[in-house]
Amino acid sequence: MIRQNHGRPIGHGTDAFWCWISALLMVVLLGTVSDAASPVPADELIQRAVDAYQAGMDSQDRSVRLQQFQIAESLFQQATAEVNRSPSLWVNLGNAALQAEDFGQAVVAYRRALSLEPAHQQAQANLNYVRSLMPKWLQYEPSNQLLRTILFWQYSFSPATLQLISALMFLVTALLVAASFRWSQPLLRMLAIVPAVVWMVLFVSGWAVRWAPARPEAVVMIRESVARSADSLTSTARFAEALPSGTEVAILERREDWVRIEVADQQTAWLPSSAVEEVP
Repeated sequence: MIRQNHGRPIGHGTDAFWCWISALLMVVLLGTVSDAASPVPADELIQRAVDAYQAGMDSQDRSVRLQQFQIAESLFQQATAEVNRSPSLWVNLGNAALQAEDFGQAVVAYRRALSLEPAHQQAQANLNYVRSLMPKWLQYEPSNQLLRTILFWQYSFSPATLQLISALMFLVTALLVAASFRWSQPLLRMLAIVPAVVWMVLFVSGWAVRWAPARPEAVVMIRESVARSADSLTSTARFAEALPSGTEVAILERREDWVRIEVADQQTAWLPSSAVEEVP
């Protein structure tokens, strides 16, 4: 047994008492630090964001309004880190960003909402409004427009909804075929053709959309981003005016800290990677 200099074993008498007290204090302190560092629940963040948004709406002072909307935007953004599959939450973030005049974040939020729920009317309407604020030569047009027109259902329903419909059609087909053999009813086999065709169309169209060539897209997040003619800060400006926040671009190439982008009118330029955020 290890002994102290005065010859008394550790773990007896007052030494043991103070060891236990020290350990208890350490546990309490660690628990306090852990509680302080724990993230705020998403529902609390959302409620605080809603309160800040309402305060902004109620204020007549422009600076106060912007400040409250910026607070709401920040809180909604924190909430999406915990609940990132809610279209409504992304729309709320987009609305707060729009009121705060942060058009880049607004576009990103609306597009993320539409990636989860393509038929979300408010997200689409607000996104169209932000796009209308852009200069004409920068107004976004969706890629694969022909494919979007022909296979419209693939862009009108969420992937989860399409998968559910496809699974149901497959199940109905299997049940009808099984029943037709069980009770010798050729009519049931004929009826099975309808859900089978629907299932096949959904399967093939989903495959076509998934494998269709599509360029990555991004949104300019910096309020005024100077697009360059090359991947260098010393190169000349590519356009007469800076790209405003909220500009949607296609990414053509990545090179270290730069991306080569294409704007709506098909002109190309270079931007720092930090100036854009990729979107679905």
